[in-house]
Amino acid sequence: MTSTPGAPYALALFLLAPALLLACGSGSQGGTPCGNTLAPPTTAYAFTDNVAPSAHPPRGLQPSQVPQFVGISWDDNSREDGMAWALELAAARKNPDGTPVNMTFFMTTKFIAQDAITDPRALKKVWREAQAAGHEVALHSVTHETSKSADTQRWTEELTGTLAALTKDYDANEERWDTSLKSGPGLAREQLVGWRTPLLATNDLLMPVLKAHGVWYDSSLEEGFQDDQDGTNFLWPYTLDSGSPGDAFLAARGAQDMKAPITRHAGLWELPVYTVITPPEIRTALKYRVNWFDDRSGKITGFDFNLLTHAMFQMNKAEFLATLKYTLDQRLRGNRAPFLITLHSDYYSPEFTYAPRITNAERRAAIEEFLDYALSKPEVRVRSYKEIFDWMRSPAAMECH
Repeated sequence: MTSTPGAPYALALFLLAPALLLACGSGSQGGTPCGNTLAPPTTAYAFTDNVAPSAHPPRGLQPSQVPQFVGISWDDNSREDGMAWALELAAARKNPDGTPVNMTFFMTTKFIAQDAITDPRALKKVWREAQAAGHEVALHSVTHETSKSADTQRWTEELTGTLAALTKDYDANEERWDTSLKSGPGLAREQLVGWRTPLLATNDLLMPVLKAHGVWYDSSLEEGFQDDQDGTNFLWPYTLDSGSPGDAFLAARGAQDMKAPITRHAGLWELPVYTVITPPEIRTALKYRVNWFDDRSGKITGFDFNLLTHAMFQMNKAEFLATLKYTLDQRLRGNRAPFLITLHSDYYSPEFTYAPRITNAERRAAIEEFLDYALSKPEVRVRSYKEIFDWMRSPAAMECH
């Protein structure tokens, strides 16, 4: 393959720059050229934004002017102790500007119902506490069993079922181990605006379903595997008006199990699943463990599942921490595209035993040490995906505050 999807988008960005700036501005809620990096929260959205994929920060800002966003998301969240630790992790820290460290929790609702592996009453309580503390709760299906062949009806059932379970009234006095789902965590519907497909097994039929049910952004498509991207020049979040370059690249390479690439979906935002970049000094060891690993680029899907588990790269603590730090350093050396990383709070519970080279204490320590490293950088802001979405719609220079 002699070209990459990134090249046409770069040319389009150059030719259409004035229009794109206007589009970004018209989609915002009145932000100014510079101001506080906590953007005005979007409270209503009509899918009118049109932001092309670009390696450049929005609205003509330079990398030195923009925050280095770190977005930490947590998938599934089936165990109360792992999620409680994640909340404590954030509560004990602040961003360099004094604002809270907020994260995003993508919830799979079967874990408060028929497939509960911890007391549903305790899990509903901690899910509720996450939203009350200012973190974002987002959608991750009912069953965790979606596939790339799912039809519109299946996507609709998964999405509406997740919304229904999360917004059911909360009952603090329900009996322990009640899996009937008569009550839920009682979350605010208007704050449930993001979706991630389990296992990233998504397809094009999902996107209209998200829009029809008022979900403003997806986070199921991968970016960063393109040959011309090295972690310093990843694409910033974009709308799917022109499709997804990363998804198109993987489809062309045959990496999507014959799934057709995502098409155009006006105004629907994509906060991608970015690859991490492993440090050069550990790539030989990783190649020995996973023979299809590309040790020239050092890229791996940015999930702790891929980095830690027995089925994948089986990193130890030093390798895990070094990878997170190196990936952030690449961003800071380059265009400061958001560093979005996906973790599973279940993996930070003592019950998790599928990471052979790293103990639970070491897993927790690696995340704690990485977060402290990130927060030592004055330009870093650890924000929820929704807060990053808000900033993309009202971008503001950090130097003004």
